[in-house]
Amino acid sequence: MNYLFLALVWLFIGMIILMACILIYREPEQSLQNAFHKSLGWGAAFFLSFSTEASIVYAGLI
Repeated sequence: MNYLFLALVWLFIGMIILMACILIYREPEQSLQNAFHKSLGWGAAFFLSFSTEASIVYAGLI
């Protein structure tokens, strides 16, 4: 169980870093609101996909 929680913590950190990089390195003409929505979408997809993978690995299905 500790593995799963540790994996989720690392995934959350990765999600935050991904979102911050998208906001920092946005195009100059792109508004902050559009960049935030884009980063939120990418961050949620990142967390969802890798947390699903970590859960499947933890459950021993693969």
